[in-house]
Amino acid sequence: MPSKKNRNHQIMPEVSILDLCLHVRNPDTLVLSDVQLGYEETLNRQGIFLPRFNYKAIEKRLNERVFSVQDHFSTILVNGDLKHSFGKASDQEWGEVLDLIDLLKSHADTVVLVKGNHDLALQPLAKFKNVALEDPGHYLALQKTFICHGHAIPETREFMEAKTLVIGHDHPAVQLRDGVKNETYKAFLLGKWKDKNLIVMPSFNFLHAGTNILREEFLSPFLKENPLGEFSVWLVEDQAYYFGRVKDLP
Repeated sequence: MPSKKNRNHQIMPEVSILDLCLHVRNPDTLVLSDVQLGYEETLNRQGIFLPRFNYKAIEKRLNERVFSVQDHFSTILVNGDLKHSFGKASDQEWGEVLDLIDLLKSHADTVVLVKGNHDLALQPLAKFKNVALEDPGHYLALQKTFICHGHAIPETREFMEAKTLVIGHDHPAVQLRDGVKNETYKAFLLGKWKDKNLIVMPSFNFLHAGTNILREEFLSPFLKENPLGEFSVWLVEDQAYYFGRVKDLP
């Protein structure tokens, strides 16, 4: 269990960790990433059967750890991979995506979806619920802060002028050992990409913990050839815990 407590969840000026989300205070924006609803049905079609619990766990976590802290936001943004399948929405995705959008709408003035690499066929669901669907890398939540999923490097003027980037996509996590016991924790990373600050968000799904940053390779072009040793890391359990630099992790 993490032991380095840091009750101040601020990761940068105006940006704080709120459980598995980021809270940008000006303008008031909550960001979550990589929900990947419908994953269980995809596995079922591959002959792997497990209970459909991911959406219920997401709903419970949002209510107990996010909306209990702040009940309403100006904007809630889902930063890519709202659904899991690459093709048209499955029956499970239709039901759970629409339910989640309704939940988010009840806690925000505006809900925005940013396309991830899994969201090629998200348009019908976004249209059905009348929510904005932004192409990858086309959302600016805060002046000089650019929010994109992270599977591709945008080429827009807003991206070039941004000072801080926020991405998801790679689901960072850290595995810690306590004696013979191993525990894996979802993690936030803060470092640099070229001359820009880079925040990497964990996934907000509960079918897997994520990519162990100490053992596994990343897919995002922002991280693939970017040494992580100097990145700062926060692990999330009952709250966010600051664990120093990646290169100093045990």
